[in-house]
Amino acid sequence: MYRLTKNFPGDELFSLTSETRRSSRLSYTNIAEEYKNSQCPAPFIIKISDTDRKNSETRICVDFDFYCEYLNEQARIDLLNKSTEIGILLDYIIENP
Repeated sequence: MYRLTKNFPGDELFSLTSETRRSSRLSYTNIAEEYKNSQCPAPFIIKISDTDRKNSETRICVDFDFYCEYLNEQARIDLLNKSTEIGILLDYIIENP
C-alpha cells in the first residue's frame, strides 16, 4: 500500500493517503501485537475483530482511491482480492481461537 500511495497527489497526504496507509498498516500490526499476548482468548478475539474492521476500512479506502483515479482497475482488483483473503483468515481465527 505504501508504494502505491506514494504516487497519490500531495493534497491527499492528510486524507486518503494517510487513511489508506494507516488502516492497512494497523491490520498487520494488530495481529502481531496481539499474537504475543494471546494467552487469553477473549482479548485476542477482540483485537482480531478490530483488525477485521481495519481490513474493511482498507477496502473502503481502496474504493475511494480508485474512484478518485489514484489506482487503476487492476490494482484495485488485486488489493481487494488480498483484502478478501485476509478477511477469510481473520474470520477463521475469530471462530477458532
